[in-house]
Amino acid sequence: MLIPEPQFQTIQKSCRVRLTQDWRVELEDGLIIVVPKGFTTDGASVPRLLWPILSPLGDLRYGAIVHDFGYQHGYLLSEYDSSKVYPRRAIAFRREHRLLFSDYVPMFVFSDQEFFDALFRDIVIAATRVSWKARLAYGILRVFGRFAWNRYRRLGPAAYNTNSLYLPGV
Repeated sequence: MLIPEPQFQTIQKSCRVRLTQDWRVELEDGLIIVVPKGFTTDGASVPRLLWPILSPLGDLRYGAIVHDFGYQHGYLLSEYDSSKVYPRRAIAFRREHRLLFSDYVPMFVFSDQEFFDALFRDIVIAATRVSWKARLAYGILRVFGRFAWNRYRRLGPAAYNTNSLYLPGV
């Protein structure tokens, strides 16, 4: 995986950050995921008591950005290339929201919570080589992440008033 440093700015008087440019992450299979400029996240949702060892925007930020986008929308984005073959679900969802996905194709459409949690862990390990933090955060996600996951699936990307890009959810 190729994991570059994300560029973001802190949103005034909050624990949230907004990407200042598109952020691309190359997965192990070579697929490049794009989290678009303007996406807003709070990083890893870690209780304040644990911040000294698991900072929300420390080592966990790499996985948290992709994970938060996946939780919010129920898919990830990749740049669309008309010469490539994509899964039927991805193409159908892209057609349904043609104006919103002009440059992108939604990938991993309808993947489950466990998929996005595991991707979080794998990205943090690939970016930092600090596997104990990634595995600890993954374990916490597996237990407590379902509350946010279920809320997003029930109410959509604005479930926590955070759909910063106004993209549809699944």
